[in-house]
Parts: sequence; C-alpha cells; structure tokens
Amino acid sequence: MADFLRPVLALLPVACFLAALVLLDSYKLVRLRAVLGMVLAGMLAAGVAYAINGALLGYVDFRTYSRYVGPWVEEALRSSTAKTVISAKRSPNRWGRFG
Repeated sequence: MADFLRPVLALLPVACFLAALVLLDSYKLVRLRAVLGMVLAGMLAAGVAYAINGALLGYVDFRTYSRYVGPWVEEALRSSTAKTVISAKRSPNRWGRFG
C-alpha cells in the first residue's frame, strides 16, 4: 500500500497547482485537452530521459554525470515537446499563436 501511496502523494501538489492554473485561466486561452497533452508529453520525455540516463550512467562517473551530462539530456528532451508544437505550427492557445 505504501508503494502506491508515495507516488500519489508526490504528484498531489503538482496536480493541485495545475488545476489552479487551469481554473485561473479566465479567458480560456488554452484548452484543457492541450494542457493534458503537454503534461503527457512531459511524462513521456521524463521516462525516455530516465532510460537514457540509466544507459549512459555506466560510462561516466556519477558526480560528473549528474552535474554536466544529465541536465543536458533532460532539458533537450523536455524542450523537444515545445519545439514539436512550434514546428508543427500548432499553438495550444485559441488565437493560433504563442503569447
């Protein structure tokens, strides 16, 4: 039971913050579907980063990897979701552009 409860409790503040942001969007510029899609894309990027980091960690010292290599891998994957949306010319807001 504790193995199931820990991840749920860890994600609870994030879910509450995301829900507050969606509720505070009074102009409804971003659709809920787009928000959930980006959250799922971020979760997928985190899973891929976990696999890549696990594979590369055997080749580099942990201290060096965690300072210099790991953040680059994670940020590159995380930014790829936004780059994909921009390059597809599909903006998540209703005006058809960012900002």
